[in-house]
Amino acid sequence: MTMEQQENSDTARSRIGTWLGATAIGRFVLRIANALVEIEVFDRAMTLAAQAFTSILPLVIVVAALREGDAKPIGAGLSNYLGLNGSAASVLEKVVPAASDVFSALGWFGILLLIVSATAFSRALERFYSRVWSKGKSGFRAAWRPFAVIATILLGLVVLRFTRSAIQTDGGFVAVRGLVVFVLWTGVWLLAGWIVLNRTVSFRSLLPGAVLCGIGLAIVGEVGRIYLPIALTSSAEQFGALGITIAYVGWLFVIMCVVVIAVTAGHVLTVEYGVLSSVNPHSDHPLSVQPHSDDG
Repeated sequence: MTMEQQENSDTARSRIGTWLGATAIGRFVLRIANALVEIEVFDRAMTLAAQAFTSILPLVIVVAALREGDAKPIGAGLSNYLGLNGSAASVLEKVVPAASDVFSALGWFGILLLIVSATAFSRALERFYSRVWSKGKSGFRAAWRPFAVIATILLGLVVLRFTRSAIQTDGGFVAVRGLVVFVLWTGVWLLAGWIVLNRTVSFRSLLPGAVLCGIGLAIVGEVGRIYLPIALTSSAEQFGALGITIAYVGWLFVIMCVVVIAVTAGHVLTVEYGVLSSVNPHSDHPLSVQPHSDDG
């Protein structure tokens, strides 16, 4: 980029910032945008998505094996859950092992190691929340938190699976299902945030971000019921199991973008605007982006 192009770009950004800063809504948008830039939203979302794929998905398969036993193939159950058919369902059923294969390959000691390694997602989530809320790392006494976060998310996924089976998908039940999903994910992310921050931030302060997570994930969930089977089937037809992996990681990235944006916006609402906070809000002026070293 030439010097003239750089100057034109800076001038355009300055004009946009001035225009947005003239209104309350514009200042709110600027605050959130600055906060997202500071935490490196896409890097954080991709890190969480990759950790979710490598940490939580294997546990989901193990939980499915415990639940189904040999009565029903795990791959068939996952295909039905994701709404897959045809080539995508066939590929997934071939890739995902049977319940007996899971236990013969891992054993109970291997499953225990898998649970311990799954805490990598919890640690990535802790780094994200700690950076948003400017909290330091906890000591050894808080070593229980990664396991509690994984248990909370797995419980949420199990309850979500149950509600999808119990609530019909036709007619007015779509709104009911959306409301249930909203309440479920709001509770999951409220509790998860409270745990990873080692109870240093109150439920009330975390509630705006959790509510935004619930709204965003409820919407994304309904979109995913339409889009994800199409994307996974198309990817399976072109690239087989690798295509399913790429498509699903991409969808996890979308989900984690929603979580990162929602939690960050909730922090802005609580700290900068005093929503559900007993602390006086900061002055209503756009924040400038300050360099922040990445803590990993």
